[in-house]
Amino acid sequence: MTLLLERQFFKFIAAERRPNFLVKQLKLLGSIALCSVCTFSSACSNVKVYPLPSEDGAGGAGGAGGAGGAGGSGGSGAVDPEDTIVSFAPGPNEGFISEVTISDFGTGQDFGQELFPENIFGPPLGGGNKAGSLDVVSLGDGGSLTFRFERSVVDGPGADFIIFENPFQVGSSGDVFSEFGQVSVSEDGVSFISFKCDQASGKGCAGVNPVLLDGSEGGQGPLSPDEMGGDAFDLAELGLQEVKLVRITDIEGDDDVFDLDAAIALHLKELSPLP
Repeated sequence: MTLLLERQFFKFIAAERRPNFLVKQLKLLGSIALCSVCTFSSACSNVKVYPLPSEDGAGGAGGAGGAGGAGGSGGSGAVDPEDTIVSFAPGPNEGFISEVTISDFGTGQDFGQELFPENIFGPPLGGGNKAGSLDVVSLGDGGSLTFRFERSVVDGPGADFIIFENPFQVGSSGDVFSEFGQVSVSEDGVSFISFKCDQASGKGCAGVNPVLLDGSEGGQGPLSPDEMGGDAFDLAELGLQEVKLVRITDIEGDDDVFDLDAAIALHLKELSPLP
């Protein structure tokens, strides 16, 4: 807990010049006290299942297919069943998590859960190499979150999506304080396939690399994985062409708990609307 407070000191100094961001961070800090009170309480293991919006444009206004939604602007949102998978790169402020389908928080740490799911939508509030974001939700020991983007993620050149946690470098040693999570994906929304996560080295896990992208001032920033930071995943490693859902699971039984800040899809499925 002390470490969690200390690592945000310099971020608060910078935040005093950004009033709206400072207010948000103060609210997040307040949940640290709640986290210590709620440790190992039953409230930290509440499974919630949310409806999974379809990609056929059948959603309501502002949803998956109505006016303002991903399925079209006020039209029927109907999609050609013969559409082909064509990947496209999201534009500014696009491609982030759009829906949470299942939350299954584990026991123990529950930081940010009272602000969930809003605190995982939109861009991450990365603090760079030296500071981790507080705009996160802790999964709890062994907990998991399942979510989707506005469209299915498809395999494109290089990385297809990036997970942002809040690791940071400790002092001048270059060592990174990390909390690992295993990433799984689903083609059909039911069965999941996991990326191999080496708990010793962190290879293939989420929560390894510091987050460089800071979206607190409204901009998404560059789309290059190297410039955004975080942990990139390529569907080609699993031999998959398209997935509907992404799941992150905390490594159960260790002393660290995965904290999700945000995620971004770099290659989304383009659907061909009917005439």
